[in-house]
Amino acid sequence: MGVKEEKPVWIKIRKTEDLCRLAASIVTMGQPMYLVRIRRNNEVYIGLLAVYRDYFKYYGIPIFYYTLCEGPCTEKKYVSFKIDEGGEKIEFTDKAIPGTVMIPIVEFETMPSILGEWKGE
Repeated sequence: MGVKEEKPVWIKIRKTEDLCRLAASIVTMGQPMYLVRIRRNNEVYIGLLAVYRDYFKYYGIPIFYYTLCEGPCTEKKYVSFKIDEGGEKIEFTDKAIPGTVMIPIVEFETMPSILGEWKGE
């Protein structure tokens, strides 16, 4: 029986903060997580790669959540995420911030073949 190949799903997230919140929720569940930065046509995007796990028909299909990145997320090495009684704090930084969830950002030189052709805006 051959392997069924499905195309990856690209999902644009409205705000960078929403993408960071999603990444932090994955990290706090014990899964390794990193964000990726992509430079394309003079714009910078940040995203994360995941796979469908809960829907049998699409199990294992890659999903790339992404958003346009502006400001410090275009250059910094980490996202720091903290939520407490005062609310949510998301910061892009080059240093560790104690008491926060630290998520590394890596930059793709080229698109990995698993994602197929660029489908972002």
